[in-house]
Amino acid sequence: MAQKENFLLVYTNVFFVRGHTRTMILDLLKNDWIFFDNEYADLIDLFPNNSIDSIAKSIDPESQEDFYNFIQFLLVNDYACYVDDISLFPKIEEVWHSPYKITNSIIDFNDKIHDMEKIADNLFLLGCQFIELRFYSDIQIIELQNILKFFKNKDFRNIHIILKYDSNISNDVIFNICKEYLNLSFTLYNAPKNEYFKSALDNVLPSVGYIHYIEQNIIDCTSCGIINSTTFLNPKNVGIFMSNKLYNSCLNRKISIDIDGNIKNCPSMKQSYGNINENSLLEVYENKNFRDIWSLNKDMISICKDCEFRYVCSDCRAYTEIPNNQYSKPLKCGYDPYTGKWEDWSKNPFKQKAIDFYKM
Repeated sequence: MAQKENFLLVYTNVFFVRGHTRTMILDLLKNDWIFFDNEYADLIDLFPNNSIDSIAKSIDPESQEDFYNFIQFLLVNDYACYVDDISLFPKIEEVWHSPYKITNSIIDFNDKIHDMEKIADNLFLLGCQFIELRFYSDIQIIELQNILKFFKNKDFRNIHIILKYDSNISNDVIFNICKEYLNLSFTLYNAPKNEYFKSALDNVLPSVGYIHYIEQNIIDCTSCGIINSTTFLNPKNVGIFMSNKLYNSCLNRKISIDIDGNIKNCPSMKQSYGNINENSLLEVYENKNFRDIWSLNKDMISICKDCEFRYVCSDCRAYTEIPNNQYSKPLKCGYDPYTGKWEDWSKNPFKQKAIDFYKM
């Protein structure tokens, strides 16, 4: 049984994210989160340096029962445990490192195909791990295979392909392509209904070898940037959590190419740092201005900095409530952290000026 002179150790897989109205407990091992009232949030910072007894003595007597109930809540839910010597458990260091210059990339296509051999070679040299190929016009399977051949035998962890639904392209055809490359996954938009199919490969290598049909129609890059509860992602490990906290959760280590070949942080953004027909991705990576936005994290963004979801949210700097303000809240987010309520962002009258600006 615990003694009052014991310390409470919060496990290193558990993180507390304080918002304006409530605090999130994010458990990376359980892959879930729950919330509690902010009145208990200040106690979290006291646990690493103070015994339970010393904390109890520092708070009002009438609040002590609630204090011990809160400790019991953390223990019962397996977020913490008692220890005799808290100094044996140093606080986890808030840092993030990656051996890769670029970790992820988006390449957009419309009516023309870029120099894919050059792009694949450049991304390989930059160490890119995750690639998204987005096609806004119809493409034949043979054309897709001609693109994919340049990515073969290179160390890319996952290539996600977004295509317009075509009733002539069967699951068998797509799964056969997945078998050939082993690192592919597919989303087909404008489909008759939402469906998900996974191959045996997906059981061995999670997040590859699947086909996701969605009813949503994707016309161009303006379709991205939507933030809602279905787009939240629980970080799978401490490294991803730290990346989301310390850096921009969408743009960190990302390089993209829009439909015209312009090299950008994101295809939806205005700023271009060159064109793939004239410049290499390696040249653009060396441009400090290109990399500056990677450090713009959620704690620096208006309203987002007060949101309990900020470290599980994919940010958007392309479409903001105040256009051309890099510190403005994402336009397509309908959550208000000051009320804790969701709404349809597209019907918010205060967002209409920005919606008109972006011609949505």
